[in-house]
Parts: sequence; structure tokens; C-alpha cells
Amino acid sequence: VGQRERERSGAASPEDWRKERFPTTDRRLRVATSSILSAFLFPLPFFLLCSGAVGSRPAAMAEKKSNVDDINEIYESFDNAKMLFMSEVEHILSETLKARKAETVNYEFGQVVEKAYNYSQRFGTFNDQNQMTHLKGQLSDPVNYGFQQHEIALLGNLCPDNLDEALHLIPSLKQHMEDGSDKVEKAIVQVQSFCRH
Repeated sequence: VGQRERERSGAASPEDWRKERFPTTDRRLRVATSSILSAFLFPLPFFLLCSGAVGSRPAAMAEKKSNVDDINEIYESFDNAKMLFMSEVEHILSETLKARKAETVNYEFGQVVEKAYNYSQRFGTFNDQNQMTHLKGQLSDPVNYGFQQHEIALLGNLCPDNLDEALHLIPSLKQHMEDGSDKVEKAIVQVQSFCRH
């Protein structure tokens, strides 16, 4: 159906057809992408590992324990992981690229890393590493805010314009509003002061 619709619209490619049918701003694209990533990428390792158990039922059962061990190993590797702003990813990859090019002049990222680098450059929200460090410290301070890591990362990456947008995109912020919305609204203003537009 999608192909017939594209042919009728005269779009040269699926991407052109998507832009024509679903026009969007960078902010909405960033929000949609974040939602898709959270819904799709986290179950992906499980799907990829389990989909390898194709064949006879006995063979699949024999591989079940191995798959479970592999899955546990994947999630254990994230035990000490930290949430990053998109701009932090951009900074890390940029510094890595500089270091590699200093060793090998013609060095280029592989295709997957290059796409991640381009994505982080397009959707990064901060200009300065010190700003990101300061903001994380402020928002994680239990005296003033006490936000969780994922809430801080989402606030920084999405840069919501107002309280309604923030609560819609990050529902867990509601737990910080027992004494009113002042704390969340103040955090939004602080994030906005650092975000590039």
C-alpha cells in the first residue's frame, strides 16, 4: 500500500514521500526518534539473540540456556552505564575522531559510528561540555531537584518548551510535583538557558 501511495504522489523515494505526507520540525523528529529508540532498541538485543534459535524444537531448547546467558551478559554490561546527553555523544565521538586522525590521517569512522556521529551533531542541544557537567550536577542535587539520570538526560536532549510538554514527554516528572510544579518549571527554565536552538 505504501509503495502505491508513493507512486501516486510522485515521490522519488520513501524518504521524500514521508516528508511530503508527514511534515515535521526537528524537535518533533527528535521526540519521535527518542520514543522509537526507547520502544525498539531496548528489546532488540533480546529479539536478535532469540531469533537465532531457528530450526527444530529440540535444537531451540538446547540453545535456550545459552541465549539466556548471553542476554544476562548484555544487560550486566550496562550495570555501570550512565545516561548521556546527545551533545556528550557528539563530544566523545569528535574527540575520538581527532585522536584517530592524529594517528592515521585518512582515518574514517565505520558506517554505523558515522551515522551515530551525524545524528548526535544534528540533534545535540548544548555547545559546551562545562554547561552539560554543571547542568547534570544541578539537576541531580537532591536538595534542589533530585531528578533521576534518565529524567536529566531526557530534559537535556528534548529541551521541552513548557511544563505540559515536559510532563507529556517525561511522565515520571510528575512524581516531583507533590509540593507543586515550581521545581519542574524551574528545571525547564534552567535547561532552556543552556540549550542551543
